[in-house]
Amino acid sequence: MSHSKRNTTRPVFTAHERALARAAWTSSSARLTRDSFLPFGSCNLCLEPARDPVSCHRGDVFCRECALANLLAQKRRSSGPKAHPPFLLDPSLTPTIDPETALSSRKKPKDSPICPCSPSDAPHILSQKHLVTVLFTEEKDPSSSLARAVKRICPCCRKTLSNPSKPVLAKPCGHVLCRACAVRLVESARADADTQGGEGEEGVLTCYVCDVDLSERKKDMKKKNKSGAEDGTEDVVDVDPAPAPAGKKAKLQLPATLIELRSDALIIHWAIYLVFYL
Repeated sequence: MSHSKRNTTRPVFTAHERALARAAWTSSSARLTRDSFLPFGSCNLCLEPARDPVSCHRGDVFCRECALANLLAQKRRSSGPKAHPPFLLDPSLTPTIDPETALSSRKKPKDSPICPCSPSDAPHILSQKHLVTVLFTEEKDPSSSLARAVKRICPCCRKTLSNPSKPVLAKPCGHVLCRACAVRLVESARADADTQGGEGEEGVLTCYVCDVDLSERKKDMKKKNKSGAEDGTEDVVDVDPAPAPAGKKAKLQLPATLIELRSDALIIHWAIYLVFYL
């Protein structure tokens, strides 16, 4: 077939070609590949592999330097001068209070820094006090030609951590495991508690790497219940989660000391954020 007979020489597309183009990329939808998402362990601000990584209490990963720089930028922006609306004199609106007294008694709103990864409809606070240092288990990557190339693995199963494995961070110590290993640790702790006679109670959950106790919140809850019983107050009762639908296995809920790391944001979205908001 000659070159003149091919579809590439025509100035218009067929209906089938337009449908393919519309399915791949339009103003309301796009076909995303692996290159459109950040690899696991990347900073959500600079989009590079996180250096001295830290995490907020919701599991968003940042470089420590990027997180502190973002905190300072937000505080500087909130403490700076703000634009006031133009003053329009309305004779019908006469002040009934002393302006000086009103300004002195009015409390200034407290502007807390917001995590840049939080959604607009449900923002969460980012604070230096609650940043958790992330301690990845790293080993040399044999598939890379770079001498300093390393890959981050799960210390329990030795598999490479990635976004599909849903890595989990232990807040008290900072070590990271894949979700499958974290679920096995929680299930084994509960099984040990059941065999010891305390059916329905949480066992002692410890970190796989450093043996740090990860069930501190449960101990504090028991102490609070015990002190409440001595004072005559009602105990705090844990509400069981809703039962799973028929034919489906109930998803195990991890304790509050284990949070799922999130670093699979869209690169295009964060490029727009870096340009317009930083």
